[in-house]
Amino acid sequence: MRNFLTILLVSILSSGCSSAYETYKLNQEFKVSLDKDGMGGYVWKMKPDSLVTIINEYEETYFNDTTQLNERNKIFELKAIKEGSTELQFIKKRSFEPDSLVPSENYYLKKIRIK
Repeated sequence: MRNFLTILLVSILSSGCSSAYETYKLNQEFKVSLDKDGMGGYVWKMKPDSLVTIINEYEETYFNDTTQLNERNKIFELKAIKEGSTELQFIKKRSFEPDSLVPSENYYLKKIRIK
């Protein structure tokens, strides 16, 4: 029974700490949608990555029932151009802000694997 509890605890802890990669095929196109673009002058930008290229980026507006305001999502259409694993980095900041002053909650990281 003790071994069973130890194994159960280890499996729970390891599953909670797993860092999942989304897998895409070479030349496959995919989208990343990020919310609250443009609010307070903050806009989402993607840091360049050698494994993907940006095909298109645009905003979609939606009505937030809770705040009763129009809000925008930033959509990045990307294409996998090189095999490998990477962590795509998106940052929400004002145009005049240096990256070093951007708080951690304004970063979005997406782990991908391209085969």
